[in-house]
Amino acid sequence: MKVTLIQTLEDRDNPDIIESNGPFECRHHGAWLGPGYYFWDTHLELGHWWGEFGYKNNYVICSAIADLNEENCFDLHGNGDHRKELTEISELIKQKGLKKDPLVSEVIEYLKKLRIWSYSAIRALGTLSIVHNMETRGEYWDLLYFTTGGKQFLDLYPPVQVCIIKKNPVGFKNYKIIFPEHYLE
Repeated sequence: MKVTLIQTLEDRDNPDIIESNGPFECRHHGAWLGPGYYFWDTHLELGHWWGEFGYKNNYVICSAIADLNEENCFDLHGNGDHRKELTEISELIKQKGLKKDPLVSEVIEYLKKLRIWSYSAIRALGTLSIVHNMETRGEYWDLLYFTTGGKQFLDLYPPVQVCIIKKNPVGFKNYKIIFPEHYLE
């Protein structure tokens, strides 16, 4: 499936460098899916949310296109078999006494060490990865409730992230700045 990827960066007043050298790898120690290039899946609204929340309104948003499929993407959002595999490896790590409560990134790294890893991207929905307080989520969220007066809802902008590990196998292309407007002129 072709996916629009959204990457939010700190605005350092360097649009030419961004477009000629992007995307940029996440170097944060808490990169929750492991090393790679982090993007929001599809929704520009998520890029704006991260720019406001993570970069205090000093941000640039870039977009790109990737072709994610069962062969190149370990899809923890849309593929139940991949979630099952992650669960099984997590249990194996616990049984071997390697870690009592392994993190997602640790389980993925273990999969890579077992040499059963052939993926170039990871796609995941991180529950509570975005603050669920509606005031801090801003104007970008739209919810559709399932029942009148009910609490259950469909989040129309789910915070799905894509971590690209290898750009070429996912057909990564068209990386360009799409916000702020003064960089588009």
